[in-house]
Amino acid sequence: MAERMTFPMYAIHRQQTQALWQAVQSLLDERGVMGGGGPSGG
Repeated sequence: MAERMTFPMYAIHRQQTQALWQAVQSLLDERGVMGGGGPSGG
């Protein structure tokens, strides 16, 4: 992915955002899709 994904609607819940990103990364990994980075701390 060339652009970083952000989840601004979850910006106030840092732990939940991190858990969501880890779940997304896990799904991408299972499907062989390179994900990269993580949520930006906006």
